[in-house]
Amino acid sequence: MKKLIILLLAIFLVACNAADERVETIQLQEQNLQVQDNQMIFTLDGDVKQASYSKYVFDLIEFRDEVNDENGQIQIRIVSMTEETFKPDPMSQSPSDGFDIIFYFCEILN
Repeated sequence: MKKLIILLLAIFLVACNAADERVETIQLQEQNLQVQDNQMIFTLDGDVKQASYSKYVFDLIEFRDEVNDENGQIQIRIVSMTEETFKPDPMSQSPSDGFDIIFYFCEILN
């Protein structure tokens, strides 16, 4: 019985990790790209004020080698993601709960 529970737990963990990886096609917008440390960060609709932002994080060298058009479409594999909440100065105009930022760490496929 103990071995069966361990086996089921292992299968569940593998399934959860596989669900994190997925393939997407995104439309880049040059004005929403920024270099930070050794990474290229693309903020989806970063020029639109909203309470939640999606940021796609790429290795800078890989991005420069693989991407020919900074306003074009690219196919990516999302390897992992993290979510952060940023609470700005309470006196500034911002959502009362702050900003939710989802970081998608990506690998370029095309």
